[in-house]
Amino acid sequence: MVKMGRVLAVAIFLNGLGAQGATGSGTVGISVVVRPEVALTMQGVSAVGVKIRLARASQTRLWKADVCAAPPAGGYVIAKSGSYAVPLTAIEGQGNRVCLAASDGSLTATVPLPPSAP
Repeated sequence: MVKMGRVLAVAIFLNGLGAQGATGSGTVGISVVVRPEVALTMQGVSAVGVKIRLARASQTRLWKADVCAAPPAGGYVIAKSGSYAVPLTAIEGQGNRVCLAASDGSLTATVPLPPSAP
C-alpha cells in the first residue's frame, strides 16, 4: 500500500525537476495503481465488519457456510467500496463462517462466526 506522504513527496520532487534549469515546458505523468483489498472482522456476535476496496465493475457477495466454495445466487451483495457493518441476520446460508468473494475473482475472505452468533 502506498502512503499518501510518499506520493506527495514524489509529486513535489517531480514538480521541482520541471522547475530547475528547464528552459522549455513539458509534461510529467504519474500513475498510481490501486488494488482491491478487503478486511473482515466480527463486530460482537451480531454483525460482520467489512472494509473493502473493489475493482471497477466488480461486486462482492457475503454468505454463511462451513466451507467457502462458490457464493450462492442469493448472497448479500456489496457493490461499492467502503466500510460496512452487516447484520448476520441479513447474510444467507448456514455454517460456522462468513465468506466473501468478488465477482471478478480478485478478492476472497472469511471470518469464523462466534459460537453464539445467529
